[in-house]
Amino acid sequence: MDLPNQAWLPRFYEACKPLLSFQEKSMDEFFGAEEAKAAETMLKSAADEAAKKVNGLIQEHAEAWAAKSESDRITLSNEADMAAQAHLGHVVDCPACGSKCLLTGEEIRQQSPSLEDDLLVVRRIMLPTKFTCTACELEIVGHPALHAANLGGQFTSTSYYDPLEYYLEGTEPQEEYDNE
Repeated sequence: MDLPNQAWLPRFYEACKPLLSFQEKSMDEFFGAEEAKAAETMLKSAADEAAKKVNGLIQEHAEAWAAKSESDRITLSNEADMAAQAHLGHVVDCPACGSKCLLTGEEIRQQSPSLEDDLLVVRRIMLPTKFTCTACELEIVGHPALHAANLGGQFTSTSYYDPLEYYLEGTEPQEEYDNE
C-alpha cells in the first residue's frame, strides 16, 4: 500500500518534537537544518489546515443560526441551556451561536478522592474529544479539531459520593451471625 507522505509525515514530525525535546535535542540536530525547517513548515500547515476546516464549519453554523427567526433562536437556545447540564459534561459557550453546550472527553487521570463536607469528592482531569451544540447542531469531534476551535483545553470533571457507597460499591452485604 502506497501511503503519500503528506498523510503521515506531519504527524511523524509532530511526534518527534516532544520526544527530542525530552532528550534535550532539537529538530535541527536530529534531522539537519533543511529537514527541520521543512518539518516546521509542515507542522504549521497542518495546524492551519485543521483550523481552516473547523473555522469554516463554525462559520457555516453561525450563518445558519443567523438565518433562523428570533423566536426560533430563543427557543433553541433555551432548550440547549436546559440540556447542557454539568453532570453530563463540561458546559461551554458554542462558538457559532453562543448557546450553552457540552464538551465531553476522555479521562487522563483521576486525583485521589478527598473528603469535603461529609462527601467523597473525586476529580478527573479530562481531555476534550467531542463538542455538541443542540441549538445550532454544531458538532466537533476529535481533540485536534477542538484545539483548532479553542475548545481543546483540559477540564475537570467532579463527582460527589457518599463515602460508604463509594467504598462498598460492588460488594455484597456481609451477614453477621451470633456464634456464641
